[in-house]
Amino acid sequence: MIFTNETMNLFKGFLGGAIVFLLFLIRFIFVNFGLINLRIQFRFFIMSNQIILLFDGITSGAVIFVSLVFSILFWVSFFNKSNESLRFLALMYSVLSLFFVFSVIFYISYSELVRFLFPLSLPLVLLILPLFNLYVQSITCNKKMVQGSFYLHFLLAVLFLLLLIPFYVLPKEIQLNFVMGEVGLSKEYPILTFVRFIYRIGVLLVLNLQFIYYLYKFGVSYIKYKKKIEECFSYSEEIDLRWLLYTMYAFIALFVLLDISKFIEVKNYFSIRTGFNLTILILITYLGTHALFQKKVFCETNELVSIKNSIIVNVKNLKPINEDGSVEKYKKSNLSQDKKAQIKDEIISILQSGSYRNPMLGLEHLAETIGTNSTYLSQVINEEFHQNFYQLVNRYRVEEAVRLLVSSENNIYTVEAIAQQCGFRSKSSFNSAFKKLTQSTPSSYRKSIKS
Repeated sequence: MIFTNETMNLFKGFLGGAIVFLLFLIRFIFVNFGLINLRIQFRFFIMSNQIILLFDGITSGAVIFVSLVFSILFWVSFFNKSNESLRFLALMYSVLSLFFVFSVIFYISYSELVRFLFPLSLPLVLLILPLFNLYVQSITCNKKMVQGSFYLHFLLAVLFLLLLIPFYVLPKEIQLNFVMGEVGLSKEYPILTFVRFIYRIGVLLVLNLQFIYYLYKFGVSYIKYKKKIEECFSYSEEIDLRWLLYTMYAFIALFVLLDISKFIEVKNYFSIRTGFNLTILILITYLGTHALFQKKVFCETNELVSIKNSIIVNVKNLKPINEDGSVEKYKKSNLSQDKKAQIKDEIISILQSGSYRNPMLGLEHLAETIGTNSTYLSQVINEEFHQNFYQLVNRYRVEEAVRLLVSSENNIYTVEAIAQQCGFRSKSSFNSAFKKLTQSTPSSYRKSIKS
């Protein structure tokens, strides 16, 4: 993926916010456990409670505002383009904004709303990861998301909502006192013991298990997606969804820090909240900006769509190759050996003619040139060359790059220029492909030849 300056600035901003949050957390660990007597006189660490509360309110309001803005943009884009994936993200951002609204209401102690919203806060949080997972699945898989198992993703949220509903049968005053942290009510009202137990189980156990489950789902989906695009494209820039991977890394870091903070007695909780709000603000801005301009790689007709030139590749029956080179998936193929040999010869002929220099070369384009379909072409590449399409094309590109780097006539050209001449769209992808085949970077290889 090629990062624009705006994208890089957003990513740097996220890192900065995460560092700020981490600094807050480290400082409170040291202070509360007496590990160090901090006497730093920087105003950053000696803010009065009033200033901290002010920043907490500002950052909470900013999260609500940004979430609502992106949610509206996603809904508009969804209705204009019928992009199913944006619907899930719009719902996720709507839920996130509602949660932060609840949070603000709780901390300003608006009694009537606080007692009413308390049982709804945990179910709302349990909706965020399932909605994010559905968004990831919808842009990495070529299948419809609203199926029988679709509603199971929301089962936990519904279950905890039902378990917390008994809270509403209590007197209003008792509800408010419980939410505001008054102790000693459980003996007179045993139902509060049940509510407290359910809430703690949800926060300390279920949320963590849910995160681990969806982290696993994300990893599996991303690996399968990477294999699919390597079957169909000779490049990965702009379609590798690496920004989603960075978002998941950020989620992991944030989740770990939050888990640590649960077991630490912090003197000023609002400082932690401010750092958390700031990190969330940067994270949702980064995610929202990329998602808004990310076109679906898989369309609903089981076809793969190239982002740059809208090349459509039929992948209905296309599966990633096995690591052991197994051809079991092609047992039902009716491709004859003679036809297979013919396609192989044509592949070699076309690639040797220099078609690999086309940086947007795709499986469908090559299949049309040969006069076959993408499924047969993929089968021949897998079985005869023991590679996928991405690996095959980039092998030809690297071989030409080696010839150009060795030639003294090309010393006037930079490595980037040679990469572009061979069909690579970026220096990073060139370095990666080159190193896999030669165990050396292009620059190091050129230096070794000269010496």
